[in-house]
Amino acid sequence: MITTKPGVSIRGVRAELLFALPICEGIFMRAEAATCRVTSVMDGVHKAGSLHYAGLAMDLGIKDVIPDRREIVVGQLVRALSPLGFDVLWEGRGTPNEHVHVEYDPRQMNTAPPVAGEV
Repeated sequence: MITTKPGVSIRGVRAELLFALPICEGIFMRAEAATCRVTSVMDGVHKAGSLHYAGLAMDLGIKDVIPDRREIVVGQLVRALSPLGFDVLWEGRGTPNEHVHVEYDPRQMNTAPPVAGEV
């Protein structure tokens, strides 16, 4: 199930991001997360030049994923989305602001090896 944090705005979001969302949801659900929670898209404060402001980035809360499975989930997101032109970053790891940042930026395709492991 996809949920959003109260106040999340999707007005102006690009189709590329909407294409990625069900892929993310499937990965979260296979990890037995209660939800794939979108915590920011067009809202919030982000660094200058952030793709959030262009409707090409979203943040996903990872707290609903069992801690031992978080690295696996992030690795699966990287493997599924990188070939499609997305960057996936695990931000704030181990902090109250821990989340997965997903952005569509085909000019900066991630070529890093995936994180090992399967759910």
